[in-house]
Amino acid sequence: MGLSKVINVEIDGQVVEVCRKHFPELAASFDKKGVKLMVGDGIKYARETKEKFDMIIIDSTDPVGPAEGLFNDAFYNDVKRILSPGGVVVTQSGSPFYQPTAIGLAQKGMKPHFKNVRSYTAFIPTYPSGFWSFIMAADHDIQKPFRDLPSGKYFNMEIATSSFSLPEF
Repeated sequence: MGLSKVINVEIDGQVVEVCRKHFPELAASFDKKGVKLMVGDGIKYARETKEKFDMIIIDSTDPVGPAEGLFNDAFYNDVKRILSPGGVVVTQSGSPFYQPTAIGLAQKGMKPHFKNVRSYTAFIPTYPSGFWSFIMAADHDIQKPFRDLPSGKYFNMEIATSSFSLPEF
């Protein structure tokens, strides 16, 4: 198991330039073997590509302006079409404390398109409140792949399980 190819579609070329200038350690991943960085519209890319993906990560801004299209049925239909059988989609869904409706909005948007839609959380100290939420969606048992992964420095089955245990927001 491992990544053979990563396609990163970033709408704003200035984001790439700023990352290269101020976060060179992180931006070095743009130039790694198997990584293709494309400056362009991710909505258009999802609509037009013929490729299939095992994992699609949607790291969007809030659903306003150009990012609004990342939260509608047409986009989720395109994501579903380009997702490989057995694939997984993940999108960020904001801070449960500062954006409490974002989780429900993202879940509601994905549920018509995928059999299994689950919220999970992680601590990300650089994000507002340090506590962030994500939505994972697939047409198969989402938690099964975690059971097959070996434990690492941080990850283990208990971490995976607890990430999906959410308070009643």
